[in-house]
Amino acid sequence: MAQQDHRYPTIKPMLDQGRIKKLTDIFTYIPKTVLAQDIGKNLKRLNELLERLENFTIKDLLVIGNLCSLSRREMLLLLDAEFDFREQNKLR
Repeated sequence: MAQQDHRYPTIKPMLDQGRIKKLTDIFTYIPKTVLAQDIGKNLKRLNELLERLENFTIKDLLVIGNLCSLSRREMLLLLDAEFDFREQNKLR
């Protein structure tokens, strides 16, 4: 098995410090290309999922959470915050 990217351990502390508030904030610290590869998706598919958040599977979210040392609850809260952020920006 390939060694995990050295940036994954930064995600949990950044969440705890409030620097990560929604799902896409993760990409401030982890490149999409790295995450896509590590969850077994190509970059195009990951971008499609990020465009249509409702198409993420629970399994995808759990795999991302495991890589980032985040709980299921934390991942779902990040996803929910992403939905809220997008809804608020639609109203503007």
